[in-house]
Amino acid sequence: MKFWYYWFVGIAITIITRIGINLLSYDSDIRAYDHDHDYEWKSNDVEFLMHIPVFICISLVGGIAVAKCLSTLGSNPNIWDYIFALVLGGIITYMVGWLILGLYHFERLVSQICFVVVFIISVLFWTISINNYNKNIETTTEIVTTSTEERELLYFNNIPVQNVSGHIEGSSTIFAGSVSGNIKTTDEIPYWYIDKEGNGKYDKAQATSSTLNIASENDSPYVKITSYSKQKKTIDHNTGEELVEVLTTWKEYIFYLPEEVMQYPIN
Repeated sequence: MKFWYYWFVGIAITIITRIGINLLSYDSDIRAYDHDHDYEWKSNDVEFLMHIPVFICISLVGGIAVAKCLSTLGSNPNIWDYIFALVLGGIITYMVGWLILGLYHFERLVSQICFVVVFIISVLFWTISINNYNKNIETTTEIVTTSTEERELLYFNNIPVQNVSGHIEGSSTIFAGSVSGNIKTTDEIPYWYIDKEGNGKYDKAQATSSTLNIASENDSPYVKITSYSKQKKTIDHNTGEELVEVLTTWKEYIFYLPEEVMQYPIN
C-alpha cells in the first residue's frame, strides 16, 4: 500500500512540474498551415534543470503504476508476458506523459531517450521493490470458533423433552400434551428453551446444520450452539499490521435429547 503513497506524491509533483514547464517555456513559432509548434526555454540551464522533476515524475507515476501491474504476474512470470506488459505499459505511460506532463516541450532527441531509459530503470527498480515487499505479506485462511452456547430444552420440534419416559403417543402442542407419530422436520427445526432469566423462549435451527445425540441420563435435554467463521488473515511483516476479513459465518447445532425421543423415525 505504501507504494501508492509515493504514487500520489508523484501526481502532486507532476502537477507542479507541468505548471513550471508552461511558465518556463513558450512557443516561438506557430506555422498556420500545419500547426507545428517550436518550443524554446528561458535558457539552456532552465531546460536542463527541468529534466530533474520530469525524471522524478516518470519514476514515481509511470514506474510505480507499471511495476504494480507487473507484480501481479508473480515473482517468476513468463518472460513474454513480462515483456508484453512492460512494452504496453511503457507506451501508455509515454503517451500520457507526452500529453499531461508536456514532454513535447523537450524537443531534443537525447531528452526523449533519457526519459525512456529512466522509465525502464524505474520500472525494474519498483518491480523488484514491490515483489520483495509482497514476499513479506503472509495470507492464511482458517476456521475460527467465535462462540459456544448451551440452552436447556423444553420442546424439540414440538416434542416435550423434559421428564420424557416410556412410549410417546397422543397429540403435540406447545407446552401441552405429548407426541404422536414421527418427528417431522423441514429446513428449520423449531425448539423452545429456558433462557438465563428462566423464561421459555422460542428459536429455530437449520436442519442441515443440526445433529441429534442421546443425552446423558444425568443431564437435562439441551442444545449446544457453536458459531464458526471462515477468516482470511493478512499479516504485513513489513509494517507489523494485521488485517482479518470474515469470509463467511455459520452455526452448528447439536441437540442432546432423551433416548425415548430418539427412538422414533424422523421424516
